[in-house]
Amino acid sequence: MHTSSSLMFIKSSQFKLIYNQFLHPNFTRSSDKNVCDFSEEWIKKIIMQSELISETGELARNTFFCNLSEKVSVLESELKL
Repeated sequence: MHTSSSLMFIKSSQFKLIYNQFLHPNFTRSSDKNVCDFSEEWIKKIIMQSELISETGELARNTFFCNLSEKVSVLESELKL
């Protein structure tokens, strides 16, 4: 029995996608609105119920994702030429 799972949720201003591990190393992909909306809410609940391991870790995480979001925004604006 394979019990571990990897879920990737991708969201942009144009689309939402879910990649879910299926028979490693394969993934299933879905852009179904119901599946994506459900998964997004599930992920938000998991994050709200989680606890920080350390304040330093939270600062590093926020810095990383802030920089990543800025890069994505720049790329989106460049692609809208």
